[in-house]
Amino acid sequence: LGARHITISTCGLVPMIDRFTDLDLQVNLSVSLHAATDDLRKQLMPIARKHGLSELMDACRRYVSKTNRRLTFEYSLFANVNDSEKDAETLVRLLGKGLWHVNLIAANEFPGSDYHTSPKHRVRRYKEKPLRQDFCSAEVINGCLCMAVADGLGGEVCGEVASRLAVETLINEFKARPEALLDSENIEAFFSSVYNRINKAILKYGIKNPEARGMCTTLTVAVLNDRKLSIAHIGDTRAYLCHRREIQKLTNDHNKAAELVKAGEITETEAKVHPGRNVLLKVLGENVYLKPDFFSYNLSYGDIVMLCSDGLYSFISKEDFIAALNLRKDLKMVCDSLIDASLKGGSSDNTTIVAGLCRPSGSNTGV
Repeated sequence: LGARHITISTCGLVPMIDRFTDLDLQVNLSVSLHAATDDLRKQLMPIARKHGLSELMDACRRYVSKTNRRLTFEYSLFANVNDSEKDAETLVRLLGKGLWHVNLIAANEFPGSDYHTSPKHRVRRYKEKPLRQDFCSAEVINGCLCMAVADGLGGEVCGEVASRLAVETLINEFKARPEALLDSENIEAFFSSVYNRINKAILKYGIKNPEARGMCTTLTVAVLNDRKLSIAHIGDTRAYLCHRREIQKLTNDHNKAAELVKAGEITETEAKVHPGRNVLLKVLGENVYLKPDFFSYNLSYGDIVMLCSDGLYSFISKEDFIAALNLRKDLKMVCDSLIDASLKGGSSDNTTIVAGLCRPSGSNTGV
């Protein structure tokens, strides 16, 4: 048995890690982490009270720097304790970039324990969160509920940059000209100018950062002004209208599969698995003048407007939508129900939803 096949595991005793580093043995090191905050780690591992995360991470960096060997962090997932998307984001911020990886492991359950193993669909969501290429927003600007979902392309890192840049630029443009959101006669032209500003920002970023050249993103936007809904759209993110117990798709996908459906060559069901669904024909990030699709609707109070990425709609049924709408009094529960349904349906893609409830003037809400 060669030394390189041996792994020494520690619960995070900093002096022992430093001693192990100085020995410079050709064996591997594994550190039990299980949480990305001191408070939670002390709760899960009482011995962690001796050494905080800051001290532990410094010791791990010393080990990697001196030995140039990859370090493993062990992370047991406990249901509703350390397995949320927020926990995943906190872990990514803690670890940053380094010569290490995280080994997600099933928690061992003991009789009488308050901790239980995370279900598979929560584990999958946790794993996907750090690689998310979607970005979204929902906020009220000048009395209008403004919602957006973008799904980036161009690799994990560049995809996230493109989608984030699109949504952040959009919101900044809305805040710079809030009066334009109320001008129903000219809002289509306003949307078009904003989309082209976003496009320019993405192209400019690619010029300054050669590794990001070619990155692009979809973008679906909805502005709800009392009962007046205005939508702008490019790509295959979607907008839906939920009226009572009926679901209506408001946007058209800009991909090859959608073209084949329109031509009558394949069905909507076949499009969900057709390779053409990954061939986008229109995105932000191309060196062309963009004309986003524009739609306008008059809603009823109680209607729900929903924007989502393809990680959702490709893996759920109309029945899943209707079941979620039974929770319409709580928009967050509606979104959580749909995401759970998509994961149970086999989704392995990022899943993002933004939902808004049409209410009397000035009280539209979204999540």
